[in-house]
Amino acid sequence: DDFIDEDSLAHLDELIDREGGDVFCFNINEYYEDNDSVKLREIGCLSMLYERNKFFDKYNNTKGYVSAAVNFIVRREFFLDKQIWFENGLFHEDELWVPLMLSKTESIYYESWAYYYNRCGRLNSITQSKNIEKLFDKLKIIGMFNSVIGADDEYMTLLKARCAKVFLSVVKDVKLYKEDRRYNELLANVKKQGNVLKNG
Repeated sequence: DDFIDEDSLAHLDELIDREGGDVFCFNINEYYEDNDSVKLREIGCLSMLYERNKFFDKYNNTKGYVSAAVNFIVRREFFLDKQIWFENGLFHEDELWVPLMLSKTESIYYESWAYYYNRCGRLNSITQSKNIEKLFDKLKIIGMFNSVIGADDEYMTLLKARCAKVFLSVVKDVKLYKEDRRYNELLANVKKQGNVLKNG
């Protein structure tokens, strides 16, 4: 499926040892097998150490931004100490994991290098398939962001902005499921979560 550049692990090891820190973020290459082409998915920052809130603001406002765990390398000791696990059973577990992970660190080192290739456009891909559960999961994740503990007010404001974007992506796709037996249930959930976001 996905793959990385040859010799990238040695370069990553050198970078992490040189810069220190617990969380590193990288750009991603989108690889399209049908025409053997590559498109860079970049965040568009300078390669440097960023304060957590400043980085999350840039990350969240990147055009076409998608919360993706493959953007990040997290030091093992930090990962275990903070208990940053993926939620079982979610289609969009990265959408939950990335902001929760970032909430537990104070800084992120961003490197513009893209060593990871995300294979796109695959037939029968889970991320590309039509499934109403994806929208239910996105709404569930918005609610689960209430579990963020210890983040400052500025980060929570940024997180609310992310929730609004996720919510709008659900609203945009609702019409695709008009014939689904759970369509009315989905509409009710959208209305409920919309009121929560509106009223804080």
